[in-house]
Amino acid sequence: MKRHHAEHRPSYSAEQRSRDYAITFGSEEGQRVLKDLIRQTSMMEPVFSDDHTSLQTAAFRDGMRNVTLLILNQLGTDTDALQTLMTEADNHE
Repeated sequence: MKRHHAEHRPSYSAEQRSRDYAITFGSEEGQRVLKDLIRQTSMMEPVFSDDHTSLQTAAFRDGMRNVTLLILNQLGTDTDALQTLMTEADNHE
């Protein structure tokens, strides 16, 4: 596969990215996926726990959480909406 240099990549504007995320996660199906990501990436769990979590495990957990945080940030999710999503995700386990 031929690699493209940065100057040859098509531009992906912040506005287009925002629209794409809104379309992807704005539907009923997208909301289900988002709630599943919240559950699967341990958004409701601490990165460190009392089980003597290693630094590597903590870094892995933090990385997983950061993916979901990136999505939530891109969607402009506020604190109240995040709390609702996390509660709904917790109730659908």
